[in-house]
Amino acid sequence: MKYELKYFVRELENSSPTRLYLIVGKHGTGKTKALKKIAEQLNEPIINSNMELSKALLEIPKMDRPYRAMKFFDKLPEMGNSFLLLDNIELLFEPELKLHALSALRNIARKKSVIATWPGEVIENKLLHAKRGHPEYFEGYLEDEIVLMSSCEES
Repeated sequence: MKYELKYFVRELENSSPTRLYLIVGKHGTGKTKALKKIAEQLNEPIINSNMELSKALLEIPKMDRPYRAMKFFDKLPEMGNSFLLLDNIELLFEPELKLHALSALRNIARKKSVIATWPGEVIENKLLHAKRGHPEYFEGYLEDEIVLMSSCEES
């Protein structure tokens, strides 16, 4: 389902205890701004996924990074309060980590509701990141995720 920001926040208030919400848009379309508005209304911190994952993997040998990355995402639900707000998720697409970005977010959302920015677009029922042929290209089908298109953001 696709929502505008004012309806998105209402959906959060009436949501099930665990769910994945995605704020989708290309670079510069206002994903972070929308997430900040949501964070203010929910009184939740925003976690910079790239920064936290980079710290967790900094001293880990390359061959061990995929395993450690999965362990990092297992521990993420311990952060935040009622919701886990994730921004800057681009490292999820790093080929070296061998992660399936959408599955990683879904796994976290089994333990705690996740609101994450998604750098890309939705075409029909497909969630995309990067262009076909790019090493970080990702294509996945939406299931029951709630989607906010950042281009629909309201001031």
